Amino acid sequence: SIVNGVDVSSYQKTIDWDKAKADGIDYAFIRVAFRGYGDSGSLNSDGKYKENLTNAVKAGVKVGVYIYSQAITVEEGIEEANYILERIKGYDVSLPVVIDYEYAATGLGRLYNANLSKRQATDICLAFCETVEAAGYDAMVYANKSMLQSSLYASELSEKYQIWLANYTAKTTYGGTYQYWQYTSS
Repeated sequence: SIVNGVDVSSYQKTIDWDKAKADGIDYAFIRVAFRGYGDSGSLNSDGKYKENLTNAVKAGVKVGVYIYSQAITVEEGIEEANYILERIKGYDVSLPVVIDYEYAATGLGRLYNANLSKRQATDICLAFCETVEAAGYDAMVYANKSMLQSSLYASELSEKYQIWLANYTAKTTYGGTYQYWQYTSS
């Protein structure tokens, strides 16, 4: 079935969730945290996640959450899972907890510079998802078409976990399994 959702973070500023729900938004994935793409890879909370989680649920919008990842080791993938899990305690998260696994930009950022093998990158996503599922949530991997096809063993991930495909087009040609499709950046 097709339902409409949004992906939000502090970049969207203050959101009128009642209006969003009235306009047909059934669900939202809310950024709770991010790892910096600089060398230190510091973990940070999104400045609007508490407000967005509270007000979206209050408006009747189902929510999932995500962390923008720059994890370059399995240990960092687990650290990111625990970081987001700690911050969503007490909130009604009814949709998956997601690792947003993508390069900051071509040629930029610690994940890009790590030059990981497909095996290493896939293992990071698996470690994140295993940690999330052990805590009682559904886990999901977000990645763009190129990342799924070239940098991850996407079929291995989709055997166990949901996939959120980012592919900005009217009709995707991605041949793998996915449950969510982000088809626009607006």
